[in-house]
Amino acid sequence: MHNNKPLTIGIVACSAEGAALCYRTICSSASEIMGKHAHPNIVLHSVSLADYVEALDAGDHQAVADIMLHSANQLALAGADFFGLSGQYNSFCNGSCAPRFTTTLAAYCGSRCR
Repeated sequence: MHNNKPLTIGIVACSAEGAALCYRTICSSASEIMGKHAHPNIVLHSVSLADYVEALDAGDHQAVADIMLHSANQLALAGADFFGLSGQYNSFCNGSCAPRFTTTLAAYCGSRCR
């Protein structure tokens, strides 16, 4: 919580199923902590699954990372204090995007989560 207000959670939606599961899990888990029907603000950004599949089929893990980083940046603009990844596509990034995600997340948290 930030100033007694829950932080806004961002979801990088890689697939509809993964995003829905992530959203549902956040909401159901939050109500146990925050009270019946309560959950933090949540923003979601989705790029077409076809874009991910095209990059994956080409073996272009950097393109997958770039798509995810684009979504992360859109979430920050929408007011997310931090973000999580839905789906299993984050495992395809390998080492190429991990430092960039860490830097991006640190930048958001450094400026927003104090």
